[in-house]
Amino acid sequence: MHQIAPKRSGFTLVELLVVLTMIGIVVTFALPRIDYTRMRVDSGYRQVGIKLLAAQRKAVLQQHAVVVAFDSVGGRLRLHDDRNNNGVIDSGEPIEYVMLEDGLVFGRGSTPAGPIGDAAITLNRKQGTLPAVTFHRSGSAGEFGGFYLTSGRSRASARYVEDTRAFDIDRATGRVSLLQYAGGRWIRRF
Repeated sequence: MHQIAPKRSGFTLVELLVVLTMIGIVVTFALPRIDYTRMRVDSGYRQVGIKLLAAQRKAVLQQHAVVVAFDSVGGRLRLHDDRNNNGVIDSGEPIEYVMLEDGLVFGRGSTPAGPIGDAAITLNRKQGTLPAVTFHRSGSAGEFGGFYLTSGRSRASARYVEDTRAFDIDRATGRVSLLQYAGGRWIRRF
């Protein structure tokens, strides 16, 4: 009587090495094309946009002003729940600090000025020594203005002008619009 050999399951070592070699070749070509700085810039502008939206909504929901101050030296935002609406940080009022993503700075680098103006932060009002915008309980903002965020490499080279984003704050509605420099012009993203 003739016995049938049992079916083998799994992969041989040679098959496994061939697949791993092919994956290695694909990764070798794809990895240098990934722009990690651009990914950080995109992540950073989303984080800042979400924090500004959250500050505006918090002012409406809790019916007191929320002040967002811009610390360009420290590379961070300061969010202050101004519970008595006096514009001053009083004892017991919550403060939150939000650091910018690594490699992200306030400024427009080598990008041409956009519709919000020339300076890195175009807000005239201040809280202490920092330029700031106040979101009121109606949802409106204390003033028109905005700010730029860019990467360190954009400050060093005109090759990376598309790393820069602008945030435009509308006084009447408190709406924060995002602008991106692409194709030689500023484009409103949201």
